[in-house]
Amino acid sequence: MLGKGETQRQAVSELEKLPAGEPLREEILELMAKWHISLQKSENLTQEAQELLMNLSSAYLQWREETLQQGRQQGRQEGTLD
Repeated sequence: MLGKGETQRQAVSELEKLPAGEPLREEILELMAKWHISLQKSENLTQEAQELLMNLSSAYLQWREETLQQGRQQGRQEGTLD
């Protein structure tokens, strides 16, 4: 994940291919999402940082969608308990 260019893209791709529910996958996706968010807040990104941001984008979007899905599911479960 800390590599550059193609190595980094391959690492993100391998991470995304891990099965849903895999604890390591979820933890790494969360870290990648936080990294993505912190890069987005940065000004004057270097070309290397811009490439990293692009490489992390798919992992971030996947983490975000899974997190939203978990929230919806939890909301439905709590709604049926009331």
